[in-house]
Amino acid sequence: PSIPTSSVIGVIDHHALQSKTLVTSRPIFVDIRPWGSTCTLLAEDYASYGKTPSRTTAGLMLSALLSDTLNLKSPTCTDRDKRQVAQLAQQLGIKDIDALAGDLFAAKSAELASVHVRDLIQGDMKEFSFGDASGGAQSPI
Repeated sequence: PSIPTSSVIGVIDHHALQSKTLVTSRPIFVDIRPWGSTCTLLAEDYASYGKTPSRTTAGLMLSALLSDTLNLKSPTCTDRDKRQVAQLAQQLGIKDIDALAGDLFAAKSAELASVHVRDLIQGDMKEFSFGDASGGAQSPI
């Protein structure tokens, strides 16, 4: 990992743990749920504590949620993701989620246009070990 494992106090994620993902010398907090976005977990945590994220935080969470779930069209998108998008959009006064998602994807596409194809492919590659063999897997772009 890019940070010392001794600094890790917890993991909140929506991806499955893979072999050798993280090894710690002491127990840590782990919250992994099979939802479309980690921001759904965070939004539900806010609600469970009776808190409302700030406008800036809500905007970041909504944007990340739309990106992770491909505007709620990803096969990993859940009803919880959809509920959180609706709640965050309502909090922010956003009426047209599709327009926001379109703007986000256009900005991301413009940014990625200058990135070399090799870097795009390797940027999110997951490496795995299978006994003495190893390999990698990448989601289609």
